[in-house]
Amino acid sequence: MKFLEYQESFGPICWQEGYEEELAGLSVEAQWRCYAVTEYKALTKVPYRELEQAIRESRVYTAGTQPLPERWYAVMKDGVMVGAGRDAYARDEWTGRWEVSGQKTLLPYEGYVYETTSDNNGAGYKEREWYRYLICLPADHTLW
Repeated sequence: MKFLEYQESFGPICWQEGYEEELAGLSVEAQWRCYAVTEYKALTKVPYRELEQAIRESRVYTAGTQPLPERWYAVMKDGVMVGAGRDAYARDEWTGRWEVSGQKTLLPYEGYVYETTSDNNGAGYKEREWYRYLICLPADHTLW
C-alpha cells in the first residue's frame, strides 16, 4: 500500500460527525476498506451509518460504487486515513509517453472527473464530464 502524508494545501477534511472516531484505532487496511468511490453525488449526502443500506437498496448505486482502486494512495494524518490519492500523468512532448507528473488527492465527499467526451457537430462543441466521489463507509459494512 502506498502512502501520502496529508498537507493543508489538500484542503479541509470534511468528515461527517463521528467518522474520525470510527477510524481511530483501526489498521490502515481496515481504514482503507471504509472508503469507496461512487458515480452518484447523492450518496455524498447520506449519513455514513445509513450508506450501506442506501447502496444495497438500489441496483444503480450498487453498480456505480466500488472499493478504492489498489493502485491509489492512502492519505494519512496522525495515523488516520483522511482521504485517497492517485498518480497524475502527463504526456512527455518529446517521447510521446505518459509519465507520472505528481499526485492528485481526493478528500471525503469531493469529486473528480474520470471521463470527458467532446463532439464537434458543426454547430459547436457538445461536452460531457463524468464524475466519481469519495464516500465514507462504516467500519462494519459488508459491501466487499
